[in-house]
Amino acid sequence: MIGYDTSDSTVLIEDPAGFAPATYWLTFNQLVTLIPPKGYSA
Repeated sequence: MIGYDTSDSTVLIEDPAGFAPATYWLTFNQLVTLIPPKGYSA
């Protein structure tokens, strides 16, 4: 994450490993879905 915009709750993502475009905007809700849960169940 290289930036954010509080007016519409978006974040600017930089992805140097991907193809063009190397930066893109996501909403905060889209961003948190990319974070995997850390719990395990048996």
